[in-house]
Amino acid sequence: YSWIINNITYDTEKAKQLAEVTGYIPNPDETLSSKKGICFDYSSMAAAMFRSLGIPARIITGYVSPNNLYHTWNMIFIDGE
Repeated sequence: YSWIINNITYDTEKAKQLAEVTGYIPNPDETLSSKKGICFDYSSMAAAMFRSLGIPARIITGYVSPNNLYHTWNMIFIDGE
């Protein structure tokens, strides 16, 4: 988490371009090389990092308040929970 937020910049332009697009699939290698991305790129990279350490992780998508924005985040499993 700390590495991602300190090294990856939010890509506002990409967010605007993808605002009405469906089917976007993030690529953690691309995010790592460009050092920028949107929330889906952040959560995809985090999931890849967790999994590389043997920590099971899922990418969760949904709408969040207060503006009903589409967003992604991670769920990790520790000790089976």
